[in-house]
Amino acid sequence: MYKAVIFDLDNTLLNYSISERESMKRTVEEHEISQEEAFIWDDFWGCFQRVNMQYWNDRNKAGHHILEVLEYSFRDTLSELKLDHSASQVLAGRYWDTFCHTCHFEQFAQDLLSTLHKNYKLAIISNGIGEAQRSRLAAGEIDHYFPYSAPL
Repeated sequence: MYKAVIFDLDNTLLNYSISERESMKRTVEEHEISQEEAFIWDDFWGCFQRVNMQYWNDRNKAGHHILEVLEYSFRDTLSELKLDHSASQVLAGRYWDTFCHTCHFEQFAQDLLSTLHKNYKLAIISNGIGEAQRSRLAAGEIDHYFPYSAPL
């Protein structure tokens, strides 16, 4: 008999893709980057994803904190698109805060957790940043399903 069920978090229980895109849209709208004449969402988003993936993949080797990864990603993306990049650090902080408090569930995830929690211990394994993952679980009010935490 099984005693526990282990889940991946992003794009298994929580829809990372929607949370990421929504958080970014909110960030550029609040900072009014999207109001600049040269701003085109699809160009920005495609460029940011490419640049950010490079920094994300190199973060451990380079010793970068997630806020540095985001700051450099904003800086390089905005520079490449010939937009003002002077607020990159502010944008990184705003995006990170928004993302950490955003929770979109995959279909049936809440029902699945509710059902399984009655009979099994539940755990998560994730390559995401622990701070964000714990905050997103709390934002979705499902953190109580995962009472045992280890540093991520």
